[in-house]
Amino acid sequence: MQRIIIIDAPAVLGLARFTELDERYAFAAISAALQMADAEGTLRVGDPDTLARLLLGALTRGGMLIANSAEPAATRDAVSDVTRAMLAGLAPGPGT
Repeated sequence: MQRIIIIDAPAVLGLARFTELDERYAFAAISAALQMADAEGTLRVGDPDTLARLLLGALTRGGMLIANSAEPAATRDAVSDVTRAMLAGLAPGPGT
């Protein structure tokens, strides 16, 4: 599955079509989750659509790193840790 979705799809479809499909099927869910987190006060998100596109790119690249890794479990853990740290950076600080 990872080979088909992460490695082969961009090569076969081309980057523009791959990005279009990513946006169509993943963007709305990520943007909605960010809007919900902002409304709940879990994260501070000034522009959910832009952040969703940036996160989508980061998550796609993370999947590529894992799929191409000689040590996928370790790479998956590293990608997960860094993604959590990025999102934690959007959490409101004390007194906000």
